[in-house]
Amino acid sequence: MLADSYALPGQERLAHPELTRFGVYEDLERRARLMEGAWPRPQTGGTVEVALSQPAAQAMRLTTGQEFSLVGRLDHKAVRARLTGVFQLDDPFADRWGREELLRRGMERGGYTTYGPLMVPRETFLARFTGTSVTVSWVAVPDLRNLTRTGCGPSRPR
Repeated sequence: MLADSYALPGQERLAHPELTRFGVYEDLERRARLMEGAWPRPQTGGTVEVALSQPAAQAMRLTTGQEFSLVGRLDHKAVRARLTGVFQLDDPFADRWGREELLRRGMERGGYTTYGPLMVPRETFLARFTGTSVTVSWVAVPDLRNLTRTGCGPSRPR
């Protein structure tokens, strides 16, 4: 899940700021390794603890322990955040991340340049970032371990 966008620190008054988004991905801790710091803890108020991929942290020039303020691009609400950890995906080219360009590369260029996402625990995301527009996607992977070649039937068109 990805929340709506936030202007990077110091760019909230610009007409065309660089942006970031808060996000949550199930099982990220099992599919990535922490390079430094710690995974964020759930926060329902106050400063939001976040983790960033190594490419995003470098592009945003953020270091572990650093605090910063962001302003919602649409609702103009301020959010205070602290980078608690920097991670690297175990396999950024795995099918699981195929449509997650922002997470894989740390940056997307389109109408706006967006960095991140700022990864938070599910509890934090649900408590703090579901009031505006949210993008949700699922990845379904069939369990084919018990399927035999004879159970597949013909593979040519009928």
